[in-house]
Amino acid sequence: FILIPGTRYNSIVSRFISASGDVFTQEMSDDTNFPAEIRPLLPQNSKDRIAFLLPETYNLPPGRSLAKEFVKIASAEWVSRLGNIISSDITPEKLLKLATLASVVEGEAKLAEERPILAGIFLKRMEKHMRLQSCATVIYCWEERGVKKGSLTYNDLKVDSPYNTYKNAGLPPGPISVPSVASWKSAISPQTTDYLFFFATDKGNHIFSKTYAEHVAKQKKNN
Repeated sequence: FILIPGTRYNSIVSRFISASGDVFTQEMSDDTNFPAEIRPLLPQNSKDRIAFLLPETYNLPPGRSLAKEFVKIASAEWVSRLGNIISSDITPEKLLKLATLASVVEGEAKLAEERPILAGIFLKRMEKHMRLQSCATVIYCWEERGVKKGSLTYNDLKVDSPYNTYKNAGLPPGPISVPSVASWKSAISPQTTDYLFFFATDKGNHIFSKTYAEHVAKQKKNN
């Protein structure tokens, strides 16, 4: 079983559907499938727990309890790889925010070196009471409605959802996908810069700006 960074919750659900229905959500709702040390920190919503499954290739033993084994192994791997860099006094609320930020960074960044910069920009925007304006969250909103968006129009940005960071302040209510280790580390240790604005190029990288005027000028130059 291969878990790719950026995988959506519903995509995993579909891979474990059985005659008894959505067995993946059943297993995600069971605290005992997660390592004991993170059980007190787990979000109540099973969908939000997706961030605590580490993207990796897993050899699952054949049998009827595939979903259970997957949740156990992938969450144990998350603790093994990331548990030691999570603050020992972190609260469930703060950990959920880190998980959510990591998932947004995952949705935005293709280049590893840009992830800490993007995490820092999102945090700075929140400090300044600016909206995150993450296109990744808008794409997620449309996917939740069964619509795949390769690119977004200004009209698409108006989609009504608590996950739409163009319309709502702060982070989305929970993770939008499975974050990679690199995105988690970026959320935990963001890079401080003077940047407040960014846009993606058709090459997959981002162009960063300190001011809105600079941002607009660079967009015009890039088109």
